[in-house]
Amino acid sequence: MPLACLIGKKILCMHGGISQGMTLKDIQNIPLPLKDVGTHALAQDLLWADPTPDQSIASALPTPQWGKNLVRGLSCTFNPAAVTETVGRCKIQMIIRAHQMIPDGFKFAANKQLLTIFSAPRYMNETDNRGAIVRIQENGDFGIIVLKNTKGAGGKNPLNDEMTRADDVPNESAKKKSDSVVNVMKLTPASSSKTKNSPKF
Repeated sequence: MPLACLIGKKILCMHGGISQGMTLKDIQNIPLPLKDVGTHALAQDLLWADPTPDQSIASALPTPQWGKNLVRGLSCTFNPAAVTETVGRCKIQMIIRAHQMIPDGFKFAANKQLLTIFSAPRYMNETDNRGAIVRIQENGDFGIIVLKNTKGAGGKNPLNDEMTRADDVPNESAKKKSDSVVNVMKLTPASSSKTKNSPKF
């Protein structure tokens, strides 16, 4: 399974987050298969890092853009300035990640350069959150589909009773019962690149 994916040379996707000083080449150079993620700092950050609006007081890293991830007990936190720096270094337009339950299903940060997407409505059947999925077309059209969090019989989620993880993808029946696409935006497509041909790392 890839640790990250580059869509149309413009959108970098991963489960967790970014790593200090990372480049696209660094991600490509991660040795696979990776038997122990704890032995590779970049891979660990791609899976476990979290955004934060402010620098952690307990930061053990030298720059104010990065902090120690006290919630996870490993990896790092990164602020909007770190996102902007990484987007510029990697020559991309946006970073999409998951890893955190979002009440509305999605949340933008860093001037819409960072998107956290959470695809599981009513997470673990314990919260009242919505879920969301991203739809990106080859022409650069970008939309977010928000999934309803309504309960079915017995208080269960009618969209997908087994949807209990942030990286689960809703099935077709879930899509048909979803809300309309929201927050449509346009990304400038890279020249001579197509979404379907985007490489995975």
